[in-house]
Amino acid sequence: MSAVFTNSQVQENHTESLEGWPLLYKEFELSRDMDFTAREQPEVFIVLSGTFLHEHDQSLQSMRAGSVIVSQPGQTHFARQPTDVRMIRLRFLPEWMVNDIHMIQDSPDLLSLFFAQILFDFPTEHPISVFSLKREPFDYVSADLGVLKDQLQQEQIDETLTRLTLLKIFLHISEEYGFYWRRRNRIALRPEIMHAMRAIEGGINFSGAVRLSTLEPLMGMSLDHLGRLFKKATGTTLIDYTQRRRVQHAARQLLFTDKTATAIAQDLHFTDSAHFTKSFQRYFGRSPNEYRSHFAFNPAWLR
Repeated sequence: MSAVFTNSQVQENHTESLEGWPLLYKEFELSRDMDFTAREQPEVFIVLSGTFLHEHDQSLQSMRAGSVIVSQPGQTHFARQPTDVRMIRLRFLPEWMVNDIHMIQDSPDLLSLFFAQILFDFPTEHPISVFSLKREPFDYVSADLGVLKDQLQQEQIDETLTRLTLLKIFLHISEEYGFYWRRRNRIALRPEIMHAMRAIEGGINFSGAVRLSTLEPLMGMSLDHLGRLFKKATGTTLIDYTQRRRVQHAARQLLFTDKTATAIAQDLHFTDSAHFTKSFQRYFGRSPNEYRSHFAFNPAWLR
C-alpha cells in the first residue's frame, strides 16, 4: 500500500528571526516535527496558537495556546505532531540583567525559574519547566511580546525598554509558574541573606572591590556563621557568589562598552589580567575577548 501524505505533513516549518545578542527572538510556524537542540543560554518558548506534543526525557505533554516551556542550558527537547502551531522562542544572556538584581531578589518565583542557576549554580529538579498561563497573564505576555518585537525591528533599539519588557514577560510567566507549583519550588531568601547580597552588590557598584570582612559588623554576626547560612540557602559560598557577580558585571561591560578587558579587570579589582581571564573562563567557558567576539553587540543596543 502506498503512503498517503496530508498537506500538513509535506509543508515545511517556517521561522522568522530577529538576531542579535543579548536577546534572540524567533517566531515559529510548525507543520512538521522539530528538534530543539541544547544551547548555552536559557530559552523560553511561548505558544500563541495551535497544538503539539512536547517531548523531553521520554515524557510527552500536550501543548496549546498559552503553554510555556522554560529550558535551562544544555537541554534537548522536541515538538511532535504540531497542528497550526505559532510559537515564540526567546534566548537571552542572563548577565544582561546584572543591574536588575534587586528586582530579581525581591521576586522569589522570578529568581527560582530564571536566575537561580546563573546566580548560585543552584541545582534544579526541573531543567525544563512546562506549564500554562491563564487567559489574563497570557494576554499581557502576548502584548509585551508585540512590544519586544517592535523594539527589535528598530534601527536603534531602546536597550532599557527592551530589557524591562523582557523582565515583565518573565514576571508574568514566573508568577504563573509559582501558582502551578503552589510555591513549592520557590527560593525564598532570608532577610540576612538578602542584606548580604545587597552589600556585596553595593561594593561592586561603588568601587569594584568587595571586602567580605566588612559584612561582619554590618550583619551583626561572624563571617563564618553568615557563610554557613548563605551556603545553606543558595548552595554557593559567599566567596564564589562574590566572584560570580564580579564576573557577571564584567560580562555586561564587555557587551555594552568599548572598554578593554584589561581596563574592566582593573575597574573590578581583579589581581591582574591573567586572574580576570581565569575567573571569566571558569564561569563562561571562554576568555573575555572570546566572549565579546562571540556575543558582539549590534551598535543599536547602545542607545
